[in-house]
Amino acid sequence: MASPTLQCNNDRGGALRNIGKRAGMLRGAGRQFTRAPEVDHLDLVLTNGYLGKLLSNARVVRYLAQHHRDILTEFQKLAEMETAAA
Repeated sequence: MASPTLQCNNDRGGALRNIGKRAGMLRGAGRQFTRAPEVDHLDLVLTNGYLGKLLSNARVVRYLAQHHRDILTEFQKLAEMETAAA
């Protein structure tokens, strides 16, 4: 009597079909997660507003300046770009 592992290895065609089915399901699932440009724009608007609030808080800016200077610099650049665009 053959072990289940050997039987599984002998059924390569079934295993390949199973892999093909799973790949197809993943490709189909990827289509479900595409977002409308309006949603992305809304996310940007909300993020920019939140970023403005953070940078208006002196304690947050002081902490970022002391511990995460690079992040503060990038946040400030983003905020400047937003004010220039408005």
